[in-house]
Amino acid sequence: MLDDHTVVISGSGVGTDSMSSVQQAVFRTAAQTAKSAGYQYFLVLNEQKTQVPGPSSSYGSKQSRRTYQLAEPRDELTARFYRTGEIDPNQPGLFNTDSVLAESTR
Repeated sequence: MLDDHTVVISGSGVGTDSMSSVQQAVFRTAAQTAKSAGYQYFLVLNEQKTQVPGPSSSYGSKQSRRTYQLAEPRDELTARFYRTGEIDPNQPGLFNTDSVLAESTR
């Protein structure tokens, strides 16, 4: 945690994972981290999505061999946590940890 209300959470996938699945996992982790620390809400302050080179693979015959490189999606977000009563729950961009965690179990 950067301070008692602010945290940086990051995650990465393998070459077969989509950026969307990595983002969802990082978002769920933010909600779980907030909830376990006693916070009810969080606001995403900053998010950085990147693709980094992953493993390469070759296929084909000796005469027509092709090599491709997978990209590994990575996501990092900075979130600010709030307890009930510290922020207006209707503020745009504010997420309720219970709602996020309930969505992730469907």
